[in-house]
Amino acid sequence: MPSAVTSNNYIGHYTSWCLRNAFAPLRYDILYDIFYGCITNEDFKLTLNALYEIQNLAFRLSIMTSKSLNNNNLESLTARLKLRYELFKRVPSGTNLLLAYNLIEEITLKIYSSGESTMQDKDIERFDKLKNLALSTKYIAERRLAFEKSLETFTKLTQVKLVP
Repeated sequence: MPSAVTSNNYIGHYTSWCLRNAFAPLRYDILYDIFYGCITNEDFKLTLNALYEIQNLAFRLSIMTSKSLNNNNLESLTARLKLRYELFKRVPSGTNLLLAYNLIEEITLKIYSSGESTMQDKDIERFDKLKNLALSTKYIAERRLAFEKSLETFTKLTQVKLVP
């Protein structure tokens, strides 16, 4: 009988699962990023189960296992946002939402500081309204819908493709 998932043993659970299922485990810094904000043992369990589901569905995480990859380049930030989006779809917590918006902000700043694109005020206002709605609501369905719509606006603004 396996032990319960806790904040002290979630990495052990994850690595043994990877060995049993022939997956290469993610780097520690990526795991730390995924589990950031988990407080209770239930949070760790739900996030770990979501990570198992994502990897079982063959989500492309190869970019995140490369040791030579710079964590602040656009490709890495986009991969981290895709993973956070997948986690949010399975565990729609406020923490996952806030971390996804932090990545969106970082990607947007990186794109617009390089001068690759220009923003339109109406799209920025729409994104901000949807972001505020997603962050302020306690209703899961409304949070998911607002987040999905804000991602559509983000994709339109930045031309970053999140879904295949």
